Amino acid sequence: RPRLTQDQLDNLAAKMRMTYGWDSDPKPFQLEAVKAQLEGVDMIVQAPTGAGKTAIAAGPHLWRGSEQTFTIMVCPLLSLEEEMVRKTFATDFHLKAIALNSGNGGCSPRKIKEILAHKYQVILISPEMLQSRTFTDRVLRNAGFMRHIMSLFIDEAHCIAHWGADFRKKYGSLGKIRVFFPRGTPVIAVTATLTARVRRTIHHTLLFAQSPSQSRFVNVGNNRPNISIVVRACEHPLNSYVDLAFVIPPNIQDLRDIPKTYLYVDDIASGTEIINYLGDRLEATAHPSIQTSTRLTSLREVIRPSNATLSQEYRTEAMARFRSGDVRVLVCTDAAGMGCNMPDIDRVVQWKLPATFSHFIQRAGRAARGPGRMGVAILLVERSAYNTDLVNQTSMPPPSLPNTNVDVRRTKYMIPNKAAATGKRDTKKIREYAIAHGVNRGGSLKQDDLPTGEQPRIDLDRADESLLTLVQSTRVCRRRIWAEVFESPICETAPYVRCCDICCPDLLDIARPPPSTRQAQVRQAKKGLHNPCARDHFRAWRKRIYARDHTDAMYDETIIFDDDLIAALDCVGPLSPEYITSVLQGKWAFWPKYGEELI
Repeated sequence: RPRLTQDQLDNLAAKMRMTYGWDSDPKPFQLEAVKAQLEGVDMIVQAPTGAGKTAIAAGPHLWRGSEQTFTIMVCPLLSLEEEMVRKTFATDFHLKAIALNSGNGGCSPRKIKEILAHKYQVILISPEMLQSRTFTDRVLRNAGFMRHIMSLFIDEAHCIAHWGADFRKKYGSLGKIRVFFPRGTPVIAVTATLTARVRRTIHHTLLFAQSPSQSRFVNVGNNRPNISIVVRACEHPLNSYVDLAFVIPPNIQDLRDIPKTYLYVDDIASGTEIINYLGDRLEATAHPSIQTSTRLTSLREVIRPSNATLSQEYRTEAMARFRSGDVRVLVCTDAAGMGCNMPDIDRVVQWKLPATFSHFIQRAGRAARGPGRMGVAILLVERSAYNTDLVNQTSMPPPSLPNTNVDVRRTKYMIPNKAAATGKRDTKKIREYAIAHGVNRGGSLKQDDLPTGEQPRIDLDRADESLLTLVQSTRVCRRRIWAEVFESPICETAPYVRCCDICCPDLLDIARPPPSTRQAQVRQAKKGLHNPCARDHFRAWRKRIYARDHTDAMYDETIIFDDDLIAALDCVGPLSPEYITSVLQGKWAFWPKYGEELI
């Protein structure tokens, strides 16, 4: 493809500004990535969440002669595809887009016919459907149609490294479809979280050329200077959830006094328990005069779940109420928020350590996206996160490239030095190390002095991407650790924004837990021997339900009713409906739908 002159680039920038109704020209990284597509150059882009990466996919379609061109855009979530079709491309960029997924008929003959007739300029699709036999045979092998392709655009490209090894293997084989593209078709990979290791994996997987004239890397960084960072250890038993009490301020007189919050929980069952805890706290502490919205039937409805086990219709409705402000706390997994431009999120709370630093930064970046807004990202971690001695570890050799074999979903952190493993260290030394690295900061006793321990080193080859170094930081600003891990330019926070709890310890008051009480302890049900007959009965039941209601799902039957829940029931003796209710209600995400049927 021919190179653009500066005059052509200036004209394109002016056209983007005018067509999209922007107050200013495109940002330099946006224009550089649009230029790369028009010139046929592969590119990886790292830019902050909310920086406008989607405009990169839209911009080339303003170029003269692009009337019949199309972009294939790979998305990780069905909900994200639908959001982009309905709002982002149609409203913001005036482009016709279509999403192909199992929820809307997938590669139906009608949709394929419309695509081949050049009805759509953007095709949003999952890696799995992109590499399906139907799409490959009907679209990718159609050379006459494919000669009009503008680019392959990979949104949330970090998923290639995090998921491509085993969770969603089709991410790991995306590069293979380049065989169907005309020579010079560019691939653009964009993300807000790009460590050096992830960048190498993306470069290798997508078959990028080594020549700088054929592939480029644009790194704007991913700093969010308008977001404060708070990290503290949980003080109360994790299954009491009392450390989340701050999410619901006491004695509120208006539901909008609850800051609008994404609360990320990686375990769906725990998310249900958290919703019950926060609902109980709201009802117990709200001012008697508080009124609910006319669209809500109870106070508890301001706290809602959003995860992959819930129907698309429910999630769409919950997100709409969250956007309008009727719902104030969304307890969610990555199914909520990824790629969605919600401008007025006040807080992002991460419950327990996520798998990687990237997971935390992706979620933290969903706060305060609107102009002039300030937000806070709060990471609440297990106390055991402070037991791992990062200071005295011996370094590990770098993993082989492209390093797609590290299962970051299961491995929170590695302990290279066996002597650093908690089982081999003296209990007193473990406790002293934890205290010296901040385990008591932010607690109810307000022991918030800066930790006195030696600063842990950053190890970019650890499976957690040095997330534990962020947690155990003693005197180094948490934002500086963030910047180093992601090769992000270090810049000052926005005016009037407190940086992090290391720089501004008073930030810890935002997430301070209440004092410990005996009532915070949660009793566990007494258990006896497991009953194989009961276990087999529950497994047979979930298999029937899966076959009846979930045959098109991308998950197996254990998601509906997992073995841990079965184990909680098959070892407690005679099972009355009342007892089953007491065990499952509030812990099982599918209780509202299947509870009565199971009993």
